[in-house]
Amino acid sequence: MADNSTRKRKRVSKNKKKTWRKTDISEVEEYLEDKRLQERTGGLVAEKPDEALFFIDKETVKDEVPTKRSRREPRTLRCFANLEPNPRIKAASKSVNIRTAHTYEKKKSIRVKEREAKGIVTITAKKAKEQKKKATAASIKKMLDKRQPLTADYDLWGTGEKAKAPADDEYHKRITKKLPIKKPAHTYKKPSGLPAIEMAHPGASYNPAYEDHVELLQMAHEIEVKKDREEKRITRSLDEKFPSKAEAPTHQTWVQEMSAGLYEEASDNEDVGDVDKLSVNPPVRRENKKTVTQRNKEKKARELEEKRKKDKESRIKDTEIFRLRSFKKAVTEREKDLAEKARRKAELKEKNKDNTKVLGKMKFEAPDVEIKLGDELRGSLRLLKPEGHLMEDRFKSFQKRNIIEPRLRAKYKKTYKDKKFEKNTHREITL
Repeated sequence: MADNSTRKRKRVSKNKKKTWRKTDISEVEEYLEDKRLQERTGGLVAEKPDEALFFIDKETVKDEVPTKRSRREPRTLRCFANLEPNPRIKAASKSVNIRTAHTYEKKKSIRVKEREAKGIVTITAKKAKEQKKKATAASIKKMLDKRQPLTADYDLWGTGEKAKAPADDEYHKRITKKLPIKKPAHTYKKPSGLPAIEMAHPGASYNPAYEDHVELLQMAHEIEVKKDREEKRITRSLDEKFPSKAEAPTHQTWVQEMSAGLYEEASDNEDVGDVDKLSVNPPVRRENKKTVTQRNKEKKARELEEKRKKDKESRIKDTEIFRLRSFKKAVTEREKDLAEKARRKAELKEKNKDNTKVLGKMKFEAPDVEIKLGDELRGSLRLLKPEGHLMEDRFKSFQKRNIIEPRLRAKYKKTYKDKKFEKNTHREITL
């Protein structure tokens, strides 16, 4: 039989992109994969010296009593072995700047050097020496801790006590969604200082006092007067400025207005006027043309004027150094004005903190005052007719306390089901 391992070489052209996928590159991929594995596990074998690859074993082997072969211990699963650090891969080193002795010697003063030469050691020097030792030891420990690879000291997939992560592991809490979310400062702050249920006016009682009832009626009257005044203002601004249907212009009046003056004959005695007056600029004459001398004089005059302005600006800049006191005074006055403006703004904000804010495109409208006229009052609570609606009252209260935005009631369009009927031409024949 023929050997299946030997493949027949394909004779294809390699100068076209569609034949690239037919080229066998398995050997190249195996070589590159082997090379990457060697680089990850200590470097290329071809570049290593013989001392790194081979060694001479000089230890003597002692005669051991042959024992019965023990049962082979089970190997660690591949999925768990991949989680352990590879001992053949060195940890990434990070350069740490540690103060050396010669830099410390350079910073010593002459007085300190003289004391050290005489052998005098002060209490401050002793404390500094101890503090330096502690700082150096702490920095070296920190550097060594950074170089050590991070390993988990608990089993992520195990059960029992070993599977539990430490209580202070912030990363574990954040990934497992157990870390509480940091709430903003305004979470527990009420949007308005108004009470949820406002106390009704004494005049709204079923058996109110005369003065309280009159006061409530006066309040309702003022609200209605304001509404009527606003309606009249809108009418004056819109309706009264436009003509009514009877006074509106028609097509005939528009044609008469547009054709006004078109059929009037121009008078023959009208003078055309002088031709020079028709042009915007006066005509240029030869005698009015400027000479070269005149142009040079004008140029010198412009240059002198520019020089004079620059000299004046430089003099002003030179004298501004003596105006530092006035500048300082102006800055102080400006700071006072800003502080006063901020104070007034804070007072206004404190004054209007309980007012209804603009949360949407609609403006909040206060509900109508619920009142009873004098002839509608009853002495008994059983005979009293209720006013208003509890749901609407709560809805308006939410809007007033900035909990929800003012809105209109959604308009639902009534839809009807399709009618089904059978045409005579397509009627089903039944026996």
